[in-house]
Amino acid sequence: MAVVLAGTWKEQEGLRRMAASLSSGRGISSGAGSFACPDCHKTYRYKRNMVSHLRFECNKEPQFCCPYCPHRYKQKATLTSHVATKHSGMSFFN
Repeated sequence: MAVVLAGTWKEQEGLRRMAASLSSGRGISSGAGSFACPDCHKTYRYKRNMVSHLRFECNKEPQFCCPYCPHRYKQKATLTSHVATKHSGMSFFN
């Protein structure tokens, strides 16, 4: 049974590519929260986010230390945001 798509050729091509991406397992997972951490069972929509969680967060001590105060963070982006908001005027990269 063929599916008839409405809209312009460009819109139809976009829908075809999205359907192919979903069916091949690339990009978006098959369902929201389908990638679960084997240790803490936290779920992620994208596999790359679960891999990052395993590498930097799950059962690990924070490894990014603020150079100006005792705060520590599990993600570098969080540390960068902390330095920009709490220690404004100070350079993060000395």
